[in-house]
Amino acid sequence: PIIAKVEGNAFGGGVGIMSVCDFVFTTNNIKLALTEAKLGLIPATISPYVIKKIGEKNSINLFTSARFFFPKEGLEMGLIDRVCSPNTINENIKKFITNFKKNSPNAIFESKKLVKELSNKIDREIVDFTIERLADIWETEDAKEGIYAFFNKRKPNWIKER
Repeated sequence: PIIAKVEGNAFGGGVGIMSVCDFVFTTNNIKLALTEAKLGLIPATISPYVIKKIGEKNSINLFTSARFFFPKEGLEMGLIDRVCSPNTINENIKKFITNFKKNSPNAIFESKKLVKELSNKIDREIVDFTIERLADIWETEDAKEGIYAFFNKRKPNWIKER
């Protein structure tokens, strides 16, 4: 099994990496977000993994709001398995892996493979589709403006001050 230990903020691709892990441990003092929409982009290449992990409703919420969320909410939506204090995360992971160490490596591998084969697959067609969608979005005026604004430390033109 792939176990992630997240001790710092995770945005965009960081959340994507968490989504491909079998188990995720975080500290309780981090922030998470899928902020691509703030740049006029979409989280295309990581989207199949995030959607599979946290579901359609949570994905629409996070993809479109680009808001920060915290470990407790990540735990509730299935992205995170355990939230720990910074000084207990290592001990929590050490205790967690104890059971795996008692089992046949091949049985663990084959069990994980079985689950993947029986679940909704993320195949080459889906990966190619997400890459094409991201490439298309990069060419939009919103993406160009969002990225330019980000690098120039200003708000994009679609944010109107009131």
